[in-house]
Order: sequence, then structure tokens, then C-alpha cells
Amino acid sequence: MNRFLVYLIILGLTLYTVLGDSFIKRAGNGSTYVNWKYLLLGLLIYSSTTFIWFFVYKQVKFSIAGTVYGVITALVFALAGVFYFKESISFIEIIGIIMAIASILILGRFN
Repeated sequence: MNRFLVYLIILGLTLYTVLGDSFIKRAGNGSTYVNWKYLLLGLLIYSSTTFIWFFVYKQVKFSIAGTVYGVITALVFALAGVFYFKESISFIEIIGIIMAIASILILGRFN
């Protein structure tokens, strides 16, 4: 499988997983202790990605896939936190995000 296609699949899986995380966060944000509809939807999204990860791990190194997933997740979480959940982001967190992006660039250069 084409490496670029694998990275696009990782990007898609990450965005889909962050959607699940957003539902899980919403499950605990309401006036009740837990909103079961959002929690179950988030769990369904999480579990559905497992099968696709199986095929991704067959194509790329586990460490590379994990790092790419982690960095994309951090970036999308930060954006979702700021724009959707109206959370603030500090200067030091911005520096951390820049360093995370640099790690992906370094991995891509030497892999």
C-alpha cells in the first residue's frame, strides 16, 4: 500500500477518534452525571476504528503510526478545545504543539 495513503488513513482515523472523544467529553458536560447517548456514541466510534488500525499497523512501523497519531490527535484536540469547547490555550502549550509538529517532520525525514 502507498505510504501516503497510509498516512491519509491515519489522519482520517485520528479525526474520527477525536470525534468520539468529543462525544465522550459531551457525555460528562451536561447537568446529569452522564449523558448515556453521547457516551455510547463515543464508545461506538472508538471500537469501530480497531479493525482499520489492524491494517495500518501491517503497513507502517508501530512507533511511526503511534507518533503520527499522537501528534495529529494533540493538534486536533487543541483546535477542538479552542473553537468548539471554548477553552483557552497557553503560550507554553503552543510551543509544545510546535515541537510535536517538528517531531513528525523529523520522523518523516529519517524514516
